[in-house]
Amino acid sequence: MPDLERADVDVVLVTSWTTDDPEAAVEKALAGEKPEGLLAASGYAELGGKTALVYEQWHGEPTERREGAVEYRMYRGLTQPNPPTVGCVVIVTAEFDGIANPQEWVDTVFDALETDKGPAPGGISAHFHLGTDGTRALNYAQWTSEAAHVAALENSGQGTVGLGEKWRRVKEFPGMTSGEFTRFRLVHEI
Repeated sequence: MPDLERADVDVVLVTSWTTDDPEAAVEKALAGEKPEGLLAASGYAELGGKTALVYEQWHGEPTERREGAVEYRMYRGLTQPNPPTVGCVVIVTAEFDGIANPQEWVDTVFDALETDKGPAPGGISAHFHLGTDGTRALNYAQWTSEAAHVAALENSGQGTVGLGEKWRRVKEFPGMTSGEFTRFRLVHEI
């Protein structure tokens, strides 16, 4: 798993695509020599699906870009003390209308997290990135298992990982045009 709190990461590139064989697509995408400035790259296959995803951490300006890559910068993150083994990575993406501020949405998520009596069982970490184009946010969330994430969403009764009005505000944030998540497992790292 990538070190999401590395201080030397300037840019994160995230690329996802649909393919009949996500594992093979990830292996192919991460084959070859590591370009200058690439600190780490992790490839994931969607659990039970056809999406492949590559998460790249760069120092300085990326010297190579995959087609369709979205550029992010780390904004805020948290990790539970003494974290257990990661069994599932959930990538949450949110897009905004160009007027709404993605940073305010992330702050709204943290406000909701801080008012919860405790994290959802199985939640390990959440690291939020802001798109450099000003219209996107991405959460790289680690969970103990796919089942733990499914249970958290079901327990809330509102499609969020927490309960209450503050989580409703996260889901119904003004200017958010889309919000979705995909569950993955790690396939390969360089």
